[in-house]
Amino acid sequence: ANVFGCKRIRMFSFFGAYDRPEKVYAYLQRMVETAEKYGVLLCHENEKDIFGDTLERVQQIKQNVPGLAHVYDPANYLQCGQDSAQTLAALHADTNYFHVKDVVAETGEIVPAGHGDGRIGQLIAMIAPDADAVLTLEPHLRVFAGYAQIDASEMKNKYTYENNDQAFDAAVAALKELLLQNGYVQTKEGFEKDASRT
Repeated sequence: ANVFGCKRIRMFSFFGAYDRPEKVYAYLQRMVETAEKYGVLLCHENEKDIFGDTLERVQQIKQNVPGLAHVYDPANYLQCGQDSAQTLAALHADTNYFHVKDVVAETGEIVPAGHGDGRIGQLIAMIAPDADAVLTLEPHLRVFAGYAQIDASEMKNKYTYENNDQAFDAAVAALKELLLQNGYVQTKEGFEKDASRT
């Protein structure tokens, strides 16, 4: 991270650890302390099937591991049977790192941002104009080699793309559209909140 000038690292809690919360907290705290020595902020993502996959356990981590930041991935919460309105309301104000990935809750189909139940437009609208927020695209719009080795469940996609480039272009276009709908303007440096619309 220091070599590349990264100030945040996305990371996870642990598989097979639902019944060992104290061990999870202790390991995460040691990781946070190590990262702090290098001026790096660790950001825990709510990945499926890890200890911190549901709102309840993410809140437990937040209470028990000071110094740990969080990544909010709406699709992962939906895939764990969580309500997106509830998770967004509970976690948005204390989050500055958002994964842009959407899913249709009823079918489990992964879709471009704004085409599912992840409330990504609302998520973007709630970001304060002066926030140091990060949006990352992890669209999963096409099954990739090795996915089955990471996740035992089947990845379902609603739309078909000829190749990874086309799938990623669709993901980028969907995110850009949501940014524009929520008062952002595109500049040479990226997207900025249009002050006249706040």
